[in-house]
Amino acid sequence: MPSLLSRVYYLINRSPVFLVIDAGTSWLKVFIFDKDLRIRDQIKIKNKTFSNKLGWKEQNPTNIYLDILSAIKKISQNYNVVAAGITNQRETTVLWDVNTGVAAYPAITWEDERVKMDDLFFVENYLPKNKLKELTGLELSPIYSAAKIKWILENESGTRELLDRGRLVFGNINSWLIFNLTREQNHFTDHTNVSHTLLYSLKENNWSKNLLRIFRLDERILPEIKPNFYNFGQIELKDKTIPLLVSIADQQSSLYWAMHNENQKTNAKLTIGTGIFLNYFLDKHIILQKDCETVVAYYKKLATYMLEYRARLTGAELIEALRSDDRNVIDNFLRIMKEKIKELKIDQLIVDGGGVRPDELGNKLVSELMSLPTEIVRLKNYEATAFGVAQILKDNFK
Repeated sequence: MPSLLSRVYYLINRSPVFLVIDAGTSWLKVFIFDKDLRIRDQIKIKNKTFSNKLGWKEQNPTNIYLDILSAIKKISQNYNVVAAGITNQRETTVLWDVNTGVAAYPAITWEDERVKMDDLFFVENYLPKNKLKELTGLELSPIYSAAKIKWILENESGTRELLDRGRLVFGNINSWLIFNLTREQNHFTDHTNVSHTLLYSLKENNWSKNLLRIFRLDERILPEIKPNFYNFGQIELKDKTIPLLVSIADQQSSLYWAMHNENQKTNAKLTIGTGIFLNYFLDKHIILQKDCETVVAYYKKLATYMLEYRARLTGAELIEALRSDDRNVIDNFLRIMKEKIKELKIDQLIVDGGGVRPDELGNKLVSELMSLPTEIVRLKNYEATAFGVAQILKDNFK
């Protein structure tokens, strides 16, 4: 007869749990969350970036999928997983053959610098800067997916042929994973990711036909846009299938978590990870501001929006400045954050990300942030990106 301890263990492991995939720039993570949003298990895999030429930043999309698939199979076998969700690095671009599932080129990451501003000035012949910002909420920049799609089509032999044959499709990392992980091989995405492509109309909440014409992109390559909570398809586990119900971009996911946990009354969040991002929630209002992006924060039946300021500094550079006590870098960062906090009138700021983890340098960084003219709230767990997905699942899964 099984012991009492073994029966308790069995019952605990048979309780319903969520599977969360966090496909970030530096790390691929898969989590098991219980219904009380506690992390029960996790697997963390380094996501390698390759720099074949100066300024180039590429990743292997097949390895990303296979690493995550392996982690899912391993982590899910001892739990009663009932639903899953994905959060991902944004703007990173993948083109693939929809018939074979083979990537046509490595994933070009959001950090990649191969496309220059000079390569994009043709856009201004059709759409002045102010009109582009009104339409997309974004400035003209090579960071967005539109520029990366255009570069691949112009520089990688065979992609135009695949396009002409109706076999080439585009997606950010979320779309690539949805296609590969779901039994149906669905070609879907969500509004938060699409709002970072420079091909999305904020007012229409859809692909912009005007920008597709300007970039000379075929609408057939684009994924269908869905709300953040939606049945994106079925993932096959060892003994059953589970619905993939959430797709949301990483900064939007961590903002969702910041606004829904610990009873904090906040509409702003600062993430210090691979990049450094200040997010300010706008609700249903579209507000444009200099030096900030206006993008979709969350889409249910209607869109909500947020402002985002991207620091011209990586998380690693800031941490290194703290380690070496480089006051020029630290003080300049704090000065810019102070200006943005005053501009946006932020009364309380949630801080999260690997840069503020509870170690010596993380504690030192939080101490520096305390000098900012707002109340600083440090999350107890810095995995806010994954927690955001788990929170959405908890709020919507029946």
